[in-house]
Amino acid sequence: MSQDFKTQKLRIKLGPVDLNFPILSFGQGKKTIGLVVGLHGVETAGFFIVEKLFQKRKKLGNKVKVILGANPSGLIGNSRFNGLDLPMDVKDPNRSYPGKPLGSVQERINDLILEQLKSCDFVLDIHNYSNLGGPFPLLALEGIAFEDFKGQLKEESLKFLGNLKSQFAFFVDAKQAEQRGFNGTLNESLNKLGTPNLGLEMPSIEFLNEKTIDQMVNSLITAINNVHLNNKSVLKLPKLINTKVTKSERAGVFTPLILPPCPIKAGQKIGTLFDSFTGLTFSIKSPTSGLLVVVKRKNFVRVGEFLFEIGSRIKPAFL
Repeated sequence: MSQDFKTQKLRIKLGPVDLNFPILSFGQGKKTIGLVVGLHGVETAGFFIVEKLFQKRKKLGNKVKVILGANPSGLIGNSRFNGLDLPMDVKDPNRSYPGKPLGSVQERINDLILEQLKSCDFVLDIHNYSNLGGPFPLLALEGIAFEDFKGQLKEESLKFLGNLKSQFAFFVDAKQAEQRGFNGTLNESLNKLGTPNLGLEMPSIEFLNEKTIDQMVNSLITAINNVHLNNKSVLKLPKLINTKVTKSERAGVFTPLILPPCPIKAGQKIGTLFDSFTGLTFSIKSPTSGLLVVVKRKNFVRVGEFLFEIGSRIKPAFL
């Protein structure tokens, strides 16, 4: 085996069955950055980021520890949930932190993952969504108060965020987390441990091209190499936004007319919806001004399903 990377397996014993999932470590340096991929089994875009990052590992100035397939049965079964916990436990794998050594299968996995990440100097949790938009990071202050976001936790999180060179970042505080059902995430547990961290939302791989992946990985390498360097190395923070979700009031075929990210004015037409039950076509307009962050791809939607998300710029108390 090459000297510049190594693999190991985390193991959970379930009676006569052993559940294993791999950890891939590579890169050279004093600090260790943890990457978590596949916590939701249907979200595989992170694997393509890891592939490209691994190919460019000689450019890394710090170590990377990748937890691959953090929900192994969900990955195999193409499910958001852990198939070994169904149907008794349908709790979201990323709402089940910090986990329990003797809990459900996913809680046991999460407990092991968190134990592995405690030795990391920074953690990036990679997810993806299935609609139209670009990659964007999440700065989640779940589980801690603004006044506790300080020192290394603040400095390294904001530095990493700036070095990712994104146009905007989704800001989640305790109130937002409660409203949107985000409690119990990996980010929340890391905040409580004082470990600097971010989330990263990627569009599904069918909406990604090689250029976007390459740009994302190059920025990620810069961010990884600057963890714990004495220089601040943040040229500019992205716009921090909160978002408002618009859901469909009708069932039918939604067709987006505008692609994100782009500025939107209140009342601006974002798409159309063909009501297959009446034969009428309706204009879908934005209820507010802001930044169109994500929009539903052309698809049949049901009443109450997601259509688009508008972000408004904010300045949190810690800035």
